[in-house]
Amino acid sequence: MSASSLKALVIESDIIRAKQISSLLESSVEPVISCERAGALSHGYNLYEEDTWDVVITSLKLCDASGLQALVRFQEARKNVPVIAILEDETHEAIVDAARSLADDCLFWGNIGVDSLRRSVVYAMDRLEMLEELRGQQSQAVPVERDLSCKELMNRLDDALFLVSREDGGILFVNEVAEKWFGANICEAVSDALEYDLLDVEEAEMEVPTRNSAIPSARLRSVHIDWRGKPACMITLRDISKQKQAEEAFLGSQRRLGHTLKASNLGLWSWDLRKNQLRFSDRWKAILGYSGKEFTDTLGTFKKALHPDDRDHVVGVFKSYLRCPRANFKLEYRMKHKNGNYLRLLCRAELVSDSQGRLSKMIGSLIESSQKPTESTSKPKSTNDAGVADKAGAAPRRKALIVDDEEVLRTVLHSILNTHGFDTIIAKDGLEAIKLYEENKDEISLAMLDMNMPCLDGGKVYERIRKDGQGIPILVMSGNDDREALPFQHSATENSDFLMKPFGMKDIKQSIERLMGKSVEALASVEGSTA
Repeated sequence: MSASSLKALVIESDIIRAKQISSLLESSVEPVISCERAGALSHGYNLYEEDTWDVVITSLKLCDASGLQALVRFQEARKNVPVIAILEDETHEAIVDAARSLADDCLFWGNIGVDSLRRSVVYAMDRLEMLEELRGQQSQAVPVERDLSCKELMNRLDDALFLVSREDGGILFVNEVAEKWFGANICEAVSDALEYDLLDVEEAEMEVPTRNSAIPSARLRSVHIDWRGKPACMITLRDISKQKQAEEAFLGSQRRLGHTLKASNLGLWSWDLRKNQLRFSDRWKAILGYSGKEFTDTLGTFKKALHPDDRDHVVGVFKSYLRCPRANFKLEYRMKHKNGNYLRLLCRAELVSDSQGRLSKMIGSLIESSQKPTESTSKPKSTNDAGVADKAGAAPRRKALIVDDEEVLRTVLHSILNTHGFDTIIAKDGLEAIKLYEENKDEISLAMLDMNMPCLDGGKVYERIRKDGQGIPILVMSGNDDREALPFQHSATENSDFLMKPFGMKDIKQSIERLMGKSVEALASVEGSTA
């Protein structure tokens, strides 16, 4: 890398992490790096467009974007500015692979240091320098050492690279990745690429299929350069098959979640505590008879819709919960429907912390209470879900272990099971599930396990629970109808059942009743429901 000083754009919503990244970069002696920070993708992209940068370092967890959105946005800009992605330590493998296909380099937050950041920046700049070197070769007499340097850089790329003569379409050079991908079929691969008239277009980028079954999808980029004084076309193919798989999995997850929410009749909401911003889902608004923008996402609108006799109490309960966080709580109150009547609603909520352990969000759900609407002026009920009812002397409720790697689906399952008389213990992956199970196994009377999770799948969690000889009912969940992969063979003898996503309240209720041998209403009554 020839540059002795670089200008870096750091995009990170967490101000502490942003300062730490900038400080590490600016402590580099060679090259000297100066930084400018942006707290959101929108702000960062505006700076990116307005100024000249040597490198962009962006988190994948931003306040206005998450996942691969930031990387896709910068790639679509098609500027010759390398992008380095900062990944969370617990990032799913599919997302890691996809990020590597979109970014010039990836670093995990837990491994960030002066040396690792500097190496990543230098590597990304080396890739850019290689492209500039190739573009700048104008003379036919290229020094041998310069030629060897270019080839070494091209062989360091993760992309398959071809140099093709624009005069006759002949192959001038292929790098080691291209040889590995296509082997003896390199000529066919180049022929396929040239079907897109790349020799006549100065620059092009598109998604193309390949003949290599291991690399079904690739992003093709073509630019005109001079190679040893001859007009050439440099074609690179970047493997995006894992990115496509991750995108399809994400879209499938969203579709399943949408079906689940619709079937369960739950309305979701979230409250960004740092920005004091509320978000009500379309289903939440529909419960009150509204659609879209008819019910604005503001605290004032929410308070106005509360029954006058409930308003002060509800506000007080939420304030108390924020001052002194405890187990997940639920709260009954009345809100005005669009038709003018008041509905009695059941709200559940929990607090979410960021990676630094600070409270950042409150998320929850809303559903119509099983009680009939009333104009009673009595204050609404509130309970905590720590396993003890507010009413003195009431028996503790049953506890259910919920294990799923999708945050919103965990919230949905929590609300559904609470409605059926269960308190919940929630885990986001298999490792956490086993830890929570071992801490609470004497109290858990039901488990819901997702089969496909990072760290440890649901099958391993199932085995761990059964290892103790515990015969508690276990509901195994999956978006794939692959019953041969289930950790049990006979539902009745092994006290287990399978739920295919998406599912709703009715499906869960029926499964619980099959496994426990009595109605959920009877279970709730026996255990002392607080609803």
